Amino acid sequence: MSLRFFYTSNDKDFVTKKFYYLFINIGMMAGLLGPLLPFLAEHSNSTITESGFLISAFATGAIAGSSLLYLKFFSLSYSKLAKLFLLVFIISILLLPEFKSYLFQLVVSFVIGLVQGYLNSGGNSAILSIWGKMAAKKITISHFSYGLGNIIIPIIITSSFYFFKSDFITFLIISLVVFPSIFFNLETKINSFEASENTKQLSDNSIYLFYTLFFLYVGLELTFSGWLSTIGIIRDLPSELAELLPGIFWFSLTLGRFLLSLLISKFSANRILTISLFALILPFVIIYFDSTILLLTSVFLSGLFLSVIFPTLYTIGNNIYSLEGKRTGNIFIFAGFGGIAIPPFTGYIIDKFGLSYFPVVTISILIIFLVFLLSLRNKFKT
Repeated sequence: MSLRFFYTSNDKDFVTKKFYYLFINIGMMAGLLGPLLPFLAEHSNSTITESGFLISAFATGAIAGSSLLYLKFFSLSYSKLAKLFLLVFIISILLLPEFKSYLFQLVVSFVIGLVQGYLNSGGNSAILSIWGKMAAKKITISHFSYGLGNIIIPIIITSSFYFFKSDFITFLIISLVVFPSIFFNLETKINSFEASENTKQLSDNSIYLFYTLFFLYVGLELTFSGWLSTIGIIRDLPSELAELLPGIFWFSLTLGRFLLSLLISKFSANRILTISLFALILPFVIIYFDSTILLLTSVFLSGLFLSVIFPTLYTIGNNIYSLEGKRTGNIFIFAGFGGIAIPPFTGYIIDKFGLSYFPVVTISILIIFLVFLLSLRNKFKT
C-alpha cells in the first residue's frame, strides 16, 4: 500500500480507520490538561485556583468548538478544517513551554478545547454520515479510541519528562503523535445536515430532552472521576493510591468500551444500556462504605458500566433523530455544560454536608437520567 493511498484514499472502511487514529488524538487533547496542571502552575507561578480556570477555559473552548457545526462556512469541508485545527493545536502546544504567562496558558487551554470540541463532534457526525444505521460498532470503536488517548497522554507526559528532562521535547513528542493526522483525507458526506421532515417533527417534540441525557451523563462521569482522588485522601488512603484512583476509573472505562465493541453486534443497544444503568446502582452504593476494597471495586465497576452509556445512547438516538451535523454539535454542547455545571455542584454538596452525600448525588443524577430515558422510550417505543 503506497503512502499516497494512505493519505488520500476515501474508501469508507479505510477512512473510518483514520478516524479511529484521529479519535486517539482527540482523547489525548481531552486528557492533556490534567497531568500538565502541576507543570503549568509552576511555569507561570499560578495558584491552584488559577489552574482550575484552565480547565474551565478548556471546557468553554470545547463548547465553542462543538458550536462551529452551526456555521455554514465551517460545514463546507470537515477534512480541510480538521487539518487546520490540528495544525493550530500543534503550534499552540509547541509554544506553550516557551511562554510563562498565565494569560497565554488560558488562551492555549481554550484553543485546545476548541480544537477538541470541533474534531470530536464533527468526527462522530462523520462516522454516522459514512455508516448510517450500521454505525453502532464503528461509533463504539471510536469511543474506545478516545479512551485510549486518555490513557496514552499521561504516560507520554510522565515518561518524557522523566527520561528527557526537557519541556520542549515533551511537547514535541505530543505534537509528533498528532502530526500524521494533518495529512489524512477525511472527506465524507458530512455536509448532509438536512434530516427528513418526519425526523424534524420528532426533533421538535423531544430532542432537547434527549440532549439533556448527555448533559446528565457527562456531568455524572466527570463528577465521579473528578472527586475520586479527594475521596481517597479524605479516607486516609496513601497519597499514591488516592492519585491512582482516576487512572483505574479511566482504564476501566476504556476496557468497557472495548468489550462493548465486541457485544454491540450481538445484543441490542437498548438492552446493553438498560443493564448498565441499573448495574451502576451497585458501585454507587458501595462507595458509601468506608472500605478500601469496596472503594476500589466501586471505581472499577463504575468505569465499566458508565463506559457504554454514551456510545449506546448515541446509537439509539441516531435511529430516532438522524444525528449527523448540527445535532451532534448540540449533543457535545449540552455535554460540555454538564461537565461545567455538575462537578462544582457536587463539590458544594460535599463541602456543605460531608462526603457521605457523594453517593446521594450520583444516585440522584442516575435516577433523573433513568426517568428522562423512560420518558423518551415510552414516546417513541424504542
